[in-house]
Amino acid sequence: GSLYLRVFDKSETTTVTYTDTDVADILKSVIDSFAEQGSPVNYTADSIETTGVTITYTFKLATIREAIEKLIEYLPRTWMWYIDEATNTLYLRNTSEYVADHTLTLGKEIVNMQVEKRSDNITSQIYFIGGDTGSGILYKRYTDSGLESNYGRKVERVTDGRVTLETTADERASQEFDRSSVPE
Repeated sequence: GSLYLRVFDKSETTTVTYTDTDVADILKSVIDSFAEQGSPVNYTADSIETTGVTITYTFKLATIREAIEKLIEYLPRTWMWYIDEATNTLYLRNTSEYVADHTLTLGKEIVNMQVEKRSDNITSQIYFIGGDTGSGILYKRYTDSGLESNYGRKVERVTDGRVTLETTADERASQEFDRSSVPE
């Protein structure tokens, strides 16, 4: 419950900016700030994997949970985070590295199965609206022509006034496409 209640930075500052920083390093900083506020949540040397995704981002009056969820938005859909309640250790993992321990077989462990495929979650075009870059509001349109030709034009608007660099907007759009490129 306390993840919802604590403000990310305990100082009098209401904004925290990171420039060209790996998402994993930002996450560690968020957890360090949380620990300074008395939280038992921690991480170990190997509980947070380096992501290879660097962003420039400014958090404005964000809670710990909001900061974590915002960081996850910049990662491919195979990444997840969780807290081991036994040790209060936060983990950030790329789940694409893991292989199932057991395979279920239709007719043996699965008696009956009806599968439906939906494309409601597909996004083929993203309109990104960011913050003031100093020469106007950052506005970009991204299109995945392959998705558009297969599923039609499915538009999503992403608004984040804290993003003022095109490279950060590009990364965010890339992750949105990655999350919404496969039918449910």
